[in-house]
Amino acid sequence: MKHRVHVRMLRHSFATYLLEQGTDLRTI
Repeated sequence: MKHRVHVRMLRHSFATYLLEQGTDLRTI
């Protein structure tokens, strides 16, 4: 269970990183 939550956090932080770089959400 913890592993799945960890993966979700990684994906969220990665998406946040892309947004901070100015990446359009539609390109993700």
